[in-house]
Amino acid sequence: VEAAFRFSPQKTLKGIQSQVKKVVNNKLKDNQLDECDLTLGEIARISDAFVRILAGVIHTRGRYPEEMLKSQSVVG
Repeated sequence: VEAAFRFSPQKTLKGIQSQVKKVVNNKLKDNQLDECDLTLGEIARISDAFVRILAGVIHTRGRYPEEMLKSQSVVG
């Protein structure tokens, strides 16, 4: 999932959700999860966790007040 995310040009929440769903569905179609003891509900929760984690990767942090003051003093 992570490799598909890093390769994908769509780094939006919708893009991440779509990519995770696509990867998981492909694994299910290829019968790669047949021998595991996971239910479809558990697989859905794991998919949601991937989305949250990958969304955190694209999230930019806010600027702290000190950083804003420094950038204003450099410009001003």
